[in-house]
Amino acid sequence: MVRSFLAINLSHDARAAIGNAVRNWRYLGRSVRWVKESNIHLTIKFLGDIPSSQVKDVSSAVKQLCSDLEPFTLELDRPGVFPDLRRPRVLWIGLKGPADSLAGVQNLVEETLFLQGFPKEKRLFIPHITVGRIKGRPPSSKSLARFLKTDLPSSKSAIDRLCLYKSVLTPSGPVYTPLGVYPFQNKSS
Repeated sequence: MVRSFLAINLSHDARAAIGNAVRNWRYLGRSVRWVKESNIHLTIKFLGDIPSSQVKDVSSAVKQLCSDLEPFTLELDRPGVFPDLRRPRVLWIGLKGPADSLAGVQNLVEETLFLQGFPKEKRLFIPHITVGRIKGRPPSSKSLARFLKTDLPSSKSAIDRLCLYKSVLTPSGPVYTPLGVYPFQNKSS
């Protein structure tokens, strides 16, 4: 079985800006387990554990759908928390840009992979970059309010490909290995 997901990678500048912000957020305390800068990505669809034999079919389907997609640009936005401020478990950074483009990619992936036997995501797609997970007692409401008011530097990412990753969970955090990279082929704009 291969634990896998589809993601969009951010530019080096965007990952560096997030890395700098994370270093400044250490005041949130030890209960936050931060995502390594090298692992920062935008998850489009978590596939879970799939048989090795299915990776080729997923890869082929994603390659085909990317042939019709046009590149676009996203920019880092404000931080947020999931599920809410009363029970924060995930710290994230939002994205701004052509919402229709990103939602279109995510919806096309959902539809395509549904035909491959993957269930559709029941939750509403909220584009975000997970930067930390809270384990145990959450930071104080004052600290969280400070986190939410952070202004991140303007940093754009060209969105022009999907990546299929294998994820191996280790005691020191997940290790992501690319299984396939699928460029957006439609350059009509």
